Amino acid sequence: VHLLPVVRELAFEALAPKLDEKELVKAVEDRTSAIRRIALKHLGQKDAREAKRYAEEAFGNLSEFAPNRIVAAEILMEVDGVDVSKEFIDVAEAFITPMELRLALADLLISVNDEKLNKNLAKKVGKGKAHEKLFYLQAARGLDDPKLTKTLSRMLKDKEPAVALAAADALAARKDSAAKKDLESAIKKAKDPLMVTACLRALDSFMSGDEEWEAALVERLSEEDAVVRNAALAVLAADPALGVAATTEAAEERQGLAAAPAAMSAQTPVAPMERAVANHLVVKDEREHGGE
Repeated sequence: VHLLPVVRELAFEALAPKLDEKELVKAVEDRTSAIRRIALKHLGQKDAREAKRYAEEAFGNLSEFAPNRIVAAEILMEVDGVDVSKEFIDVAEAFITPMELRLALADLLISVNDEKLNKNLAKKVGKGKAHEKLFYLQAARGLDDPKLTKTLSRMLKDKEPAVALAAADALAARKDSAAKKDLESAIKKAKDPLMVTACLRALDSFMSGDEEWEAALVERLSEEDAVVRNAALAVLAADPALGVAATTEAAEERQGLAAAPAAMSAQTPVAPMERAVANHLVVKDEREHGGE
């Protein structure tokens, strides 16, 4: 059973495409935030320039919900393009800005793909307070600037855990192989399970498919440090080539190593990460024997 606001939202979502601009404009001022967001989104799709006035009002309203301000920002970006970048940056750098909106603004700015804007964003990566660093790290994910590798690698040591994690995620998104040594060093020093996992995933972003790397991940399952063991399991399970995506049929093709995961499945339920390791061994065996 849904609450009335949820029912209204679902009903309006289905109705909105059929409404004319006048009806959507009225709905933009509805008391329910979800209705306002849906109405503004569809108004922008029908006529972005007509929706601009309402988008400016929603975006500048600090009491408006973040998802609504994101829709408003999308409309403003579509109408004004790079000209709205300064306003977006000012809002993103403000401490009061919700993180959801801050990161969305970074993505919108990168989507413009303006050379001058990208250079300005790149210059600020690694600078400012924690919330500002997170904004520019989000932007760095989409910046094609090899000089950023050094900055991002240095940020793996940031005193704010959220910033260090975001730096590892940015390196993963960029598939930045030049940061390999720094990521390996960060793993050795980190004790936070999230940080170890983030660094391993960053390494996996550009080393996935490499047999030596895959073997190293399996070896990490024998580490004394439980943090490292669990992080390696998480990466193995998340890799579609090695984890749960590996089919049972592939396992059954091999007798020997393939019999182990099959027997495990028949006797007791197997956790996804345990199955990932078993399947990894099967895939590795197939590679070595050429699928005999």
